[in-house]
Amino acid sequence: MTSATKTPPHLLYGLTEGARSFSELGWYLGARRWLKRHGSGDGRPILVIPGLNAADWSTKPSRSLLRSVGYEAYGWGLGCNIGPTERIIAGLDELLLDIRDRHDAPVSIIGQSLGGFLGRDLANRHPGAVDRLISIGGPMAITSLSQ
Repeated sequence: MTSATKTPPHLLYGLTEGARSFSELGWYLGARRWLKRHGSGDGRPILVIPGLNAADWSTKPSRSLLRSVGYEAYGWGLGCNIGPTERIIAGLDELLLDIRDRHDAPVSIIGQSLGGFLGRDLANRHPGAVDRLISIGGPMAITSLSQ
């Protein structure tokens, strides 16, 4: 473990969080306009997995954007993401295979934070069912859930 991971973030990051959030909203709105003009998902399926203590409400803007450019975006439908419980792992397995069978195609996965970690583990368990994994702020240095 490096010393950078042992020290807390600089106070400036916390003090500027609000301003940085508005800046990121501006980038999102700009990207949304660009993607609507240039994107084409061709109906490909995408499963979007929320981060820790979040649910489908937190991924609704992303799924809406993906749908607006032609992807078939799915929420996970498992309520609040409290981590890799047996219910969540089994639910993700069932959902992934259902989406794959419905589209007769592998599924892309987008995971936010812990959702990225869960997505990576899901892809490891079902490599033929997953087209690609996009992790946004996911803790990829953690070891796998699968034993």
